[in-house]
This record gives sequence, structure tokens and C-alpha cells, in this order.
Amino acid sequence: MPVKITKVDGYRVTHGGKVSAKKTTKEKAEKQRRLLESIRRSGKPFSEAQRKKRHKRIYGSKSKLPKRGSGLAREAAKHTARALSKK
Repeated sequence: MPVKITKVDGYRVTHGGKVSAKKTTKEKAEKQRRLLESIRRSGKPFSEAQRKKRHKRIYGSKSKLPKRGSGLAREAAKHTARALSKK
């Protein structure tokens, strides 16, 4: 299922008959196409290195990145939400 970009009232991104973006810019359409192609090829949109880099930028260098599917990320989010609500 190839990803197609067509110019219709902005740009539309389609793959396999499904529309994944409408009325977007050409730059955003190209980013969407690259993301969809990478998911199709590998099944994962981002590499482990990209995830670590993003996690470090958001949470700081001391925080460890939880494993995929471990449920620890969800628990960490709950803990952070509780801490913020107490302030």
C-alpha cells in the first residue's frame, strides 16, 4: 500500500485507500508520508535512539526510559499528574 500525496484544497495523504491527512501543508504531508513508510517497513515509527533522545529532552538526563509495553510509562505519568495536582 503505497503512500500518495495529492494536491486537493491543500495536500491530502492517503495509503491503502485510507486518508490520513487532509488540508495540510506540503512539508507536513512529506513528514506524514515518511512516518507511514517507516511504520510499514519496520512496524515501529521511531528507533530506540530517537525515543531515548526525546525522553531525555522532556524528562531530563537522570530519568531512565521504561521498556516498551512494560506499563511503567503509564505509572510514571500517573505519578507526575498526582505530583502536579498537589501543588
